[in-house]
Amino acid sequence: MYRQRAEKVWNFCETHNLEIFADIDYRSLTVTSVKLPPHLKNLRKICADHSIFLAGGYGPYASTHFRIGHMGELTIDQMDFALNTIEECL
Repeated sequence: MYRQRAEKVWNFCETHNLEIFADIDYRSLTVTSVKLPPHLKNLRKICADHSIFLAGGYGPYASTHFRIGHMGELTIDQMDFALNTIEECL
């Protein structure tokens, strides 16, 4: 199940030209770190207003990246809702 969600996020990022932090050979099936487009510094707030909680980047990337988790009790419909919300912001 994690792979299906991870690949959905990776494909979404590729389709929308969003830069994934990890090289393809080192990507995690549990979380993806994505570089924030310069015009979307408030993406995490916009998503939070829709009850979608994106983690910030880790360490020095806290303000330049966001993380999307692929594990837990997350359904594909919830993942689609989150990705559709991000897409509307793009």
